[in-house]
Amino acid sequence: MSQADLDINRAVRTVLVKHWIDLGRISVRSSDGKLWVRGSLSRIAGVNEELTPQIVEAMSDEMRRIRNIKQIYFSLENWNNDSGAWHEVGKKRQQQQQQITPPVKTVYDIESEQGDN
Repeated sequence: MSQADLDINRAVRTVLVKHWIDLGRISVRSSDGKLWVRGSLSRIAGVNEELTPQIVEAMSDEMRRIRNIKQIYFSLENWNNDSGAWHEVGKKRQQQQQQITPPVKTVYDIESEQGDN
């Protein structure tokens, strides 16, 4: 790996940290000026502001301006730019499933557990 690729990786991580992205859920790799960003884009714990298409676009723009980057390949589980604009993948489906599926209830019967002793 060249020094230029190391500099690219560092600069990309700086962009992600600036936008409070959880680095544990994303992989950043570059080789010969080609950058691969893989994984899941999500905020770090404690950040209440949700990611929006505008924020993802801003991060993408910042990455494109990084020196020595020739190409960027995004392979994200939860965001896509297949139509020329960033959008969250599966968000509507997740919301529908949450509305349809009742919450799981866990019940601990303490009295019967104490009677077994």
